[in-house]
Amino acid sequence: MLIKKFEPYLVNLVDSNQFFSKIEDVIKTQLPEFIQYQQQIKNYLALYFGKQS
Repeated sequence: MLIKKFEPYLVNLVDSNQFFSKIEDVIKTQLPEFIQYQQQIKNYLALYFGKQS
């Protein structure tokens, strides 16, 4: 479910900086209750989408 939430925002991003910045933006604006888990979410999504953290 987490992947489905972020996928529309991340699927076309090639640049890693933009990728991680967009994750932060989505968490801050749509999922503020997950701010404390932001790093874990970034790591998880980076593995799924094949990005380097």
